[in-house]
Amino acid sequence: MVDIWTVNGVDTGRWGLRKGSSWRPPVQVRQNSLEIPGMHGVIAVGTPEYENPPVTLRLKCGVGSQDSVESMTNELFGLLGAPGLVLGRESGSVVTSAPARLVSISPEEFIWNHSARFAAVIDIPGVFMRAASLDTAPVVVASGNTYTLPGLGVGTGPITDAVLRFLGPLTSVTVIDPVSGTGVTWTGTLAAANYLYLHPASMIARTSNLSTVWASGGTDVSGGMSRQPSGSLQIWPKMVASDPSVRSSRLTVTGSGFSGATALAVRAQPAYL
Repeated sequence: MVDIWTVNGVDTGRWGLRKGSSWRPPVQVRQNSLEIPGMHGVIAVGTPEYENPPVTLRLKCGVGSQDSVESMTNELFGLLGAPGLVLGRESGSVVTSAPARLVSISPEEFIWNHSARFAAVIDIPGVFMRAASLDTAPVVVASGNTYTLPGLGVGTGPITDAVLRFLGPLTSVTVIDPVSGTGVTWTGTLAAANYLYLHPASMIARTSNLSTVWASGGTDVSGGMSRQPSGSLQIWPKMVASDPSVRSSRLTVTGSGFSGATALAVRAQPAYL
């Protein structure tokens, strides 16, 4: 059983995760608001923006000899201090991970020939812990309709780096998240049996005759891509009906040049606060 946190896949139970460690990342919202003279309060502006959270791990190195203390301390420092740190979290049935970086390691207690205790602070630059990537099944789209994305509503934070894949034909397409109003538009000519890949996070668009080139390849057509005034696409999960345990993610699709074959699939990782 994983002891809640892992670093680069290594269970922190190896160093005796202690009381006072973070159970989950703290959440802090960056307040964007507009103050108007003579008006009470403020006007909230835009969608919530979250600060990158620190995670504290209190760990114990070595028991029984100074050689053990030194060896375990060095392996911990070497693991946390190297580039490419990945913080993992497993709690209940939720398994997530995120690129991370070391902020500090502070000695807390040292007993000669017995043990050393440390508090390590790890920062998550991308804010959200992420579950495993999944591809939604292609769904035929009609202009103006809203579609649920199975499996992507389980998280608690916005997905900002989804990849959208459209099967042609189409001559323009706009995709909007109905919760936040964020979205992207692409205008061009996509022939039947060809694919359009939209990367809202990087504002890159590509076409290809292959259905498997999600990350790269094909022909760059980014010149036809633009974002909504409210921002580039973020897919926000939202409570379904009145049950907070059931959330869904949806997208509204409009456009032109669609046929009965025009279809949308999404590759993304659920995001967790």
